[in-house]
Amino acid sequence: MVAQLRPEPAVVAAALWANLHGLAQLRRWGSLQLVSGNSDFEPVLRSVLDAHLGPETR
Repeated sequence: MVAQLRPEPAVVAAALWANLHGLAQLRRWGSLQLVSGNSDFEPVLRSVLDAHLGPETR
């Protein structure tokens, strides 16, 4: 039953790839820095990865 609620792995992978690609494009264009007010993209990258893969245990 739980497996029926989870999206297909290919869909999850495509969503992660699209999110990372969009992040890279926004950073390249300077838009990410403009919106975040910070040139450090790591917090946004970590947020993207946490959203897709779950938070990292430290």
